[in-house]
Amino acid sequence: MEIVPDAPVLAQLAALGAAGLLMVTLLVALLVSVRRRRAMTRRLSVVLARLDLPGASDASDGEDGMGRLEQLAESAVLRVSEAEAATDRMSETLDEMALGVVICDERAGIVYRNPRAADLCRIDADHSEVEDTVNELLRGGVGGDRRSCTVEVLGPPQRTITVSGRPLDDGRRTLGAVVVIEDMSDRRHFDMIRQDFVDNVTAELRTPLGALGLLADTVVAESEPELVRRLAMRLRDDAIRMGRIVEDVAELSRIGTGAAPERQLVPVHLVVAQAVEEVRSHSTIGEVTIGAAEAPRRLVVLGDRRQLVSAVRRLVENAVAFSDEGSAVRVAIRRQASWVEIDVVDQGPGIPPRELDRIFESFYRVGASGSRDSAGTGLGLAIASQIASGHGGEVQVTSTSEEGSTFTLRLPVRTSAGRRRPRVRVRHPQLSLSDAAG
Repeated sequence: MEIVPDAPVLAQLAALGAAGLLMVTLLVALLVSVRRRRAMTRRLSVVLARLDLPGASDASDGEDGMGRLEQLAESAVLRVSEAEAATDRMSETLDEMALGVVICDERAGIVYRNPRAADLCRIDADHSEVEDTVNELLRGGVGGDRRSCTVEVLGPPQRTITVSGRPLDDGRRTLGAVVVIEDMSDRRHFDMIRQDFVDNVTAELRTPLGALGLLADTVVAESEPELVRRLAMRLRDDAIRMGRIVEDVAELSRIGTGAAPERQLVPVHLVVAQAVEEVRSHSTIGEVTIGAAEAPRRLVVLGDRRQLVSAVRRLVENAVAFSDEGSAVRVAIRRQASWVEIDVVDQGPGIPPRELDRIFESFYRVGASGSRDSAGTGLGLAIASQIASGHGGEVQVTSTSEEGSTFTLRLPVRTSAGRRRPRVRVRHPQLSLSDAAG
């Protein structure tokens, strides 16, 4: 006998089957979700442990781990921002340095070059010796070498460049290399000036000192009045010469302190007249004629009269020293726009072009063979130039071989000291005291 379930029973069985299938599906999905959550928690724990975040071993909860990971991310962003700011500050500092700095990575590729380094690498563009040396030391630095080189650039002007390279590392591996470039020209030039000073002053003081001793012994042993007189004059001249050497050094030292000179309105024609007279009274002028052209009486400059006279006197003395017997030195004054110019013209041998750039250096002297009187420290033109600069002016020079030189002292002109405000007399014949009171 076949039993056939009725329709309601079949419907209930179908409903129970669908509900069971749905429950099984939900259970499976829940199991998968739990496993994924546990896997994610384990991975977060591993990540946090690798990042050395405190409490990483306790990160059993995924939410807690995500929170700590967000905290670490925020901290990393802050550190990156701080590092970028520090890099910017470092870059700005390096950009302002007087030294050239070049940095490369571990493959010797240049990643940074400050402006000073770019300038120094371009000073010998025709030969690129500095650039080649920099690249060589960067490659050596990446390989662990520490080395320094000196590059002589012929110029003009001649330059001495030192290049030093060393590796960059973090204690575990090489990250790159750095090269420092320094222009040693000024330092070497200063050493040359100092050596010139020592040589010149020593020689110039030794000569008159020896002569003074010898002349003094001769005077003591001599009885002829005329010879004693001549020896006494030589003693006086050598004493004056030593005094002028000391005076030159002292004046240069005073000017070098940068103290502002006393300012007053000084008539230019009086400055020139006093300077020329001081040179004419010098016993070693010989047969050189000094002519001063008639100067405008109303030209004045603002400055220290003593210093201005010293500047003009030194230019005239220089012209006399390089003039032959029987020749002439001419001094002239003229106004050019807002400048007053004092020209000192000689008929000497001229100045070699290669020495024109150095004649205003302290203790530098043009070859003594071209000078009638090579005595001196080589400070005259340097002092004149510094006095002019301290008064807002300059000293210029033009020279032609075998024809002579012209030194021009240029100073800013000021309102004339000799000009007076005109007196105005107004007459009112018909004006009475009562009218004036009204």
